[in-house]
Amino acid sequence: MSQQEALWVSEYIESACGQAALDPQDEEYRSAGWASFMTHYRSCDCLWAPDFWSDVQEHIAEAIWQEKQKRTARLYQELSLNRLLLPESNESFLDLLPARSGDFTNGVAFFDYIGHLPRTLRCLARYILEGYTLEEARSHLGWSAETLLSAVEELRRAMRAYEEI
Repeated sequence: MSQQEALWVSEYIESACGQAALDPQDEEYRSAGWASFMTHYRSCDCLWAPDFWSDVQEHIAEAIWQEKQKRTARLYQELSLNRLLLPESNESFLDLLPARSGDFTNGVAFFDYIGHLPRTLRCLARYILEGYTLEEARSHLGWSAETLLSAVEELRRAMRAYEEI
């Protein structure tokens, strides 16, 4: 493969990441894009077939989308609303939300507590409460995966502290 062709593949990966609002320098997404290209490259007889490069773009975009779905599922499992806040507790994050029956006192106290958290945690909590996935929240907030995981841990600690009030 020539340097020009390698450059095209990198540009396709960056383009696919950009269209999905993902970090084009993220190693997992880059690896998924390159793996997709190599699979397509090995299965094709000619790099200059009429639709080879358009097929490459589609395969890379699909591979990056699938990697995003895997990451979203993995991150969601790390902070599931149904996950217990503490191993010895029977309460989850979902249990701390206002009761659907209209428990106004609990709702006001909970949202007041959220309102006093640092701005980054308030933003993350808002996205979670609005039903966004962690990957969508990360994308909207412009955070790296590391920043998101750090904020998730801080939010977990904050929810544990709220549970003790």
